Order: sequence, then C-alpha cells, then structure tokens
Amino acid sequence: MPPPRSVDPGTVIGGYVVEGLLGHGGMGTVYLAERADEAFDKHVAVKIIRTGLADSRFARRFLQERQILAQLEHPNIARLIDGGSTDDGRPYLGLATVEGE
Repeated sequence: MPPPRSVDPGTVIGGYVVEGLLGHGGMGTVYLAERADEAFDKHVAVKIIRTGLADSRFARRFLQERQILAQLEHPNIARLIDGGSTDDGRPYLGLATVEGE
C-alpha cells in the first residue's frame, strides 16, 4: 500500500482550507480544515483516500462509506458534512469534528 501523501496546511480541498494533520490509517489521512469562503466559521475533519487507492476497490468502499454516513445520524458517529474529490481525483469526506483523541 502506498504511503500517505501529505497535504500541506493552506491547501484547499473542496470548500475547505487544510489547517493540519489529525491522523491517518489504512485507507486514508484525516486533516483539520476550516471553511474556505468565510461565509461562516466551520471546522471539519477532511478524510482523503490514499494516493494510489482512488482507482480501486478501496475507492468503491470509501464511496460506500460516504453514502452510508450521509444516511446516519447518531451521537456516536461523526456526521457527514460534505464530500467530493480532490484536484488529483481522490475522494474525500468532510466530517463533523469530534473533541478528544
């Protein structure tokens, strides 16, 4: 599996500006980001699929996760706020941020 490709602070993904790294796992990397258009203040956790997985079964699974999250509302599950693709074609999720580790 390819190593995570880092996204630099200041990078715009969809409607959000990346502020920093929150964590990474097997399928992707999660960044703290803020709404880019300044219409209102909103922080999100942006989860991006790893480079090299965007054209694979992992991408299909990632998109299924996005669809499932869009239908769920539960206090113990991060709420889906947005989704799309990065400039290089990798899908991302914009999730509600959760305080804690």
